[in-house]
Amino acid sequence: MLLAPLTLSALLAPAIAPADPALTNPAPADLALWNTARVELTRSGMYVLGGWGAASVVAGAVGYGLTDDDRWRGFHLMTAGWGLVDLGLAGLTLYGLDPESAADLGPAESLAEQLRIERILLFNAGLDVGYLALGAWLWERGLRTDDARQVGFGQAILVQGGFLLAFDLALYALEVEHGDALRLMLVPGAVALGGVF
Repeated sequence: MLLAPLTLSALLAPAIAPADPALTNPAPADLALWNTARVELTRSGMYVLGGWGAASVVAGAVGYGLTDDDRWRGFHLMTAGWGLVDLGLAGLTLYGLDPESAADLGPAESLAEQLRIERILLFNAGLDVGYLALGAWLWERGLRTDDARQVGFGQAILVQGGFLLAFDLALYALEVEHGDALRLMLVPGAVALGGVF
């Protein structure tokens, strides 16, 4: 069982940081800037995801209309469908971002929000591995049952799942790097290890 970072931070703080409370409580301006940067990092990630989703919808719709081959029709149909989902998720996330209220978060809330984002991205990466397995299974099943449309579905899911896995892991790495700055701000001198001290 992992200890909550705030609890672990409280335990480690006397050993690794001076007793000056000003050092373990970042200045509100520094914390506000950090939270604003976190929102902007999320916004940039959602623009990438939304761009991928929009490109997938367009490519899938155009490709579907240009072919009569069942495998390619399946590929393009699945690509457009996944693009719509990606576009919707990016849009909902962007709609929910509120840089002004994020800038007002205190240290505990900032850390909780950072950890929530990191956990979501790791969970998503796990889902992406599942998507890859599903795509491989559909492709193999389509070959085994001579179902060209299933082959196309499987291939499209592999492409979409591969992109999402790379996207989620890259965004996770950026979020951890950003989060480490907060963890070090809260407990100066600590060694940040991406989510725990």
